[in-house]
Amino acid sequence: MRKTLVVLFVGLCASLPLSSSVTTFAEDPTTAPATRGTLQEQITAAEEELRAAKKKESEAYTAYSTVAQDLGAKTGIAQLRNDTLLSEIQKASEAIAPLKLESVAAEARANALAKFYATYSEQAKLAARSDEIAAELQKVVEAREKQLATLSQLNKNGQSSSADLYSAQAALAEAKAKVAERRREAATSAGGDELAGLKKEDIKLSLDAAERSARIQYLTQRLELLNKSMQTLEEARVEHRLDDAEQNLQRAQERLKRLRD
Repeated sequence: MRKTLVVLFVGLCASLPLSSSVTTFAEDPTTAPATRGTLQEQITAAEEELRAAKKKESEAYTAYSTVAQDLGAKTGIAQLRNDTLLSEIQKASEAIAPLKLESVAAEARANALAKFYATYSEQAKLAARSDEIAAELQKVVEAREKQLATLSQLNKNGQSSSADLYSAQAALAEAKAKVAERRREAATSAGGDELAGLKKEDIKLSLDAAERSARIQYLTQRLELLNKSMQTLEEARVEHRLDDAEQNLQRAQERLKRLRD
């Protein structure tokens, strides 16, 4: 019985077509080439897309760089970018702040000096006017003036020589000089030295203020230029669609990499 079943099974297998069994386990010859061709076409399209994206990005960057170079020449920044502009803006802002603070302090000091100067000046004038020696010397001046007036009249009438007239004029000038010198001494003793010191400091404050004002003006103008350049640079980036071009290039690179992997 077993021999009969084995013979029947062997006979059945022998009767089956050989090509049928082979075709069942082999790769479909029509499907595989089509799949490979579709992938290759996708890669070719992705490569073309990448080339186009590179070209667009290059054109956008070139236009943007032209604007950046022009702004760099105006601002004195060799490698002008957003980060370098922000750095320069921060530097200018930080430089202006202490100068403005110094200006406020210097103005307060100048106002205080002006009050002290007015006080000492009034004291000096009062001391000069009330000085007894100066008052006596002023009497000499008045006497010399009267003497000169008399000699001038006599000289007109031919009753006095020109030498006497010149001598009287010199005597009057000398008397006035002595009064002025004495009043200056009196003023100095009443605060004149302080006045001289205050005046020197006031001159120094004025010079410092002029220098500080020039620095603030320069930094303010530079800050305006830098802020305007930042705005222009951002506008150029938007106008030439640089961000879009960079993003499209990145997407094209990633797509081609996925297809090749």
